[in-house]
Amino acid sequence: MRPGQPVRCFISCEPGRRIFDVSQAPVSTIMKPYNNDNHNFAIFQHSETRLFHVLESILKRINKLGSHLRSNYNLVGTGQSRLLTDHSPERYGAEGDAHCWKSMLEPQLKTLLEAAGYASVSPLIGRISDLLDNFHALGPKPTSSLPKWPSFLSDDFSPIEYSISISAKSMIVRFAFEPVSAKSGTESDPVNSRATSRWLSRLFARYPCDLTWLARIRPEMILESAPGIPEACRNLTQQVFAFDMEGDDPRLKVYAMPDAKVRLESPDRRLSRRDEVVDATLKASGFEMTWEPVHTYLINLRETQPALAGYPEALGWDACSPDQARMKVYVRFKEAKLAQVLSHLDLGGALDSEYTREVKLAATEMWETFGAKQLGFDDVANPQDRTGGALLAYELRPGRREPSAVKCESCS
Repeated sequence: MRPGQPVRCFISCEPGRRIFDVSQAPVSTIMKPYNNDNHNFAIFQHSETRLFHVLESILKRINKLGSHLRSNYNLVGTGQSRLLTDHSPERYGAEGDAHCWKSMLEPQLKTLLEAAGYASVSPLIGRISDLLDNFHALGPKPTSSLPKWPSFLSDDFSPIEYSISISAKSMIVRFAFEPVSAKSGTESDPVNSRATSRWLSRLFARYPCDLTWLARIRPEMILESAPGIPEACRNLTQQVFAFDMEGDDPRLKVYAMPDAKVRLESPDRRLSRRDEVVDATLKASGFEMTWEPVHTYLINLRETQPALAGYPEALGWDACSPDQARMKVYVRFKEAKLAQVLSHLDLGGALDSEYTREVKLAATEMWETFGAKQLGFDDVANPQDRTGGALLAYELRPGRREPSAVKCESCS
C-alpha cells in the first residue's frame, strides 16, 4: 500500500460482535478504484501507510460508543467427488504472478494478524499460502489495465478482501478470495468455473472440509464454463471462499452467487428467476420452513413498496458437516435509509425478540457513531453501484420456523 492510498472499512452489526471489512486490495496500489467518490455507510478513509493504523482508528472510535456497545469489546460428504475433478490442467498463472501476490499479501496479512493480537503469525501465513497453492490460486498479477477477470470482491476488481471480526474475547482476521487463473474470462473459462474446480480439487487433498452443500447447491446456482456462453453472463463472480483464522487451522467458508446462471436461463426476468433459484435451492437443502418468513416479507415489499424491494444475492455457509453448519442468505436492498434497514432486520416486526432489538440498537448506534447522519447522507445507496444499498444476512438452521439470526452486513 502506498502513502495516501485510502483504506475502506465496512461495518457489520450484530450483538456482541462487529465485523470490519478492510476492502483494501493490492491492485488498488496501482489502479484507481472506479467508485472512489461514493459515500459509504460506516466507512472511513485513512492515508496511513500501514493497516495497523486503520485498526487503531477503529478502536478509538469504538471507545467513543455508548456503554451498550462498549461492553461487547475487548480493546487490548456425499456428492463431493463431482466437485473434485480437475477440469483445468493449465497453471493458474506464471511463477512471477504468484511471487507478486506473495510479496504484497504476506506483509499485509502479517500486519493485520499482529494488530489483531495473534500469537503465531508466521505459521498462519504459511498455511494460507499453502492453501492458495503458494498464491498461484489468485491468478495473474495486478497491472494498470482492467484484469481479464474483474472479481466482485473488490472495488478495483482484485480477487481478495480482508475483514476483522471483533468480539469481547478476540479479534478474528478473515481472508476472502476468488480463485482465478490466466484463462479466467477467456473462451477457455468464460465464467471462471474451471479455475474454481481446479482449486477445490487441490484443496481437498490437503484440507479437511465438507463440500456436501456445495455439491448440492452448485448445479442449481452455478453456471459451468462452456462454448457459446452469452456476453451478458460473463465477468460475474459466482463462487467466493474465505478462511477465518481462528484455532490451529483456518476455517473455510463458501459463498455462491446465481447471477450468471440466472442471466443465461431468464434474461428477461432476472429478479423473479433469482427468487426461484434460491427458493428451490433452500428447499432442496432443508431450509424451506425457516426461509419462509423472509420470502414472505420480500414478496410483500415488492407488491406494496417496490422501490424498497430486495433480492437474494448470495448463499454462504461453513464447509463443515451440514448438521453443524449454518446457511446464510444475503439479501440486497437498493435503498439504505436507516429506518428501512431497521425494518428489514426484523422483517417489518415479524421477528420481535430481544435478539432483534439488540441488533437494531447496535445498527442505530453504529450508524450514528460512524457519521452517516452527521455528514448529511442518511440514504447512502448509490443506484449505479452493484454493491450499493443495504446487504443483510439472514441465518437459517434446519427445523426452525424463522431465521436464527440476522445482521446488517454492509451499507454503501
